[in-house]
Amino acid sequence: MLNSKYINHIHESISLNKGKIFAKVLLKNLAKLPIYDIDFKNEVEKGIHNNIVTIVKVICEQHNSENNIKILLFEQVVDALVFELYFPEHMKERIIQLKLNFIKSRFHGKW
Repeated sequence: MLNSKYINHIHESISLNKGKIFAKVLLKNLAKLPIYDIDFKNEVEKGIHNNIVTIVKVICEQHNSENNIKILLFEQVVDALVFELYFPEHMKERIIQLKLNFIKSRFHGKW
């Protein structure tokens, strides 16, 4: 979640690093980030967490130039899942589940 677009946006809004190439990540700014505390007893939150972990593992295995499009797609899905944790009501209106189903069907059980 720390590398999601949402958390990056929050970090940029509380730090003075916007637009800098070698931005500083300060502990005082990290302490202000709204890190979501996943309730593993909640099946929806647990499922989102598990999907994020699975996707990040796949991304880590795909590091070559031929797989850049796959990596980009997976990063976008991770961002969407992070938004689903922070804004569940808003994301119910979106088609995140359709994207996940598409990815699952493309990888034939390797998900």
